Amino acid sequence: MAITASRPSTCCGRPRKPFRIVYADAVRAAGIAPERLGTPISADPARDNNYPYQPIEPQLDLASDNVMPSRPAAVPATADPDFAAIGAKLDGILDEAQKTTLAGFRLLDPHGVVIAGGGEVGQSFVAVEEVRQALAGAYASELRLRIPDQPPPPLYSVSRGTKVRVFVALPVELDGRVAGVVYMRTRSLLG
Repeated sequence: MAITASRPSTCCGRPRKPFRIVYADAVRAAGIAPERLGTPISADPARDNNYPYQPIEPQLDLASDNVMPSRPAAVPATADPDFAAIGAKLDGILDEAQKTTLAGFRLLDPHGVVIAGGGEVGQSFVAVEEVRQALAGAYASELRLRIPDQPPPPLYSVSRGTKVRVFVALPVELDGRVAGVVYMRTRSLLG
């Protein structure tokens, strides 16, 4: 549920859409039957009253929230071939977004299996708390400790110079059901 304006912004003369809408459109275009989607999402009267806006109130506070341990490792899994094909089509969009935002993006199918983004394609994040919440239809975010796998960079690095990461899991809704999850990781500005 990204914040969207009543008039979409444009890039290169084309309207831009939030990832969750692009993903939902791709699932719809693939003709995937509703029974193959995930959990039903209950109606949210507060969300409906804000139409066409879908604001997400800030929920993380580095000063008062607990920083969770590093994200659990993904485990091997098998993605549904139709969702894997959607992921292959959308993977380039995630790469371009990462170049601009310095955030890592993953698209997950309705069962928590990565279908696009990085080297974790074909692995499951279903054991990760924020992903479980998104698969149940709710926005979720966590502050997580970053344990570097390399020595600190010689100069401050925007993408690697912090000890805390922000993880956000956003359900993708299609016809009242969870069609997947947009899962993002970025650095904390203060960590």
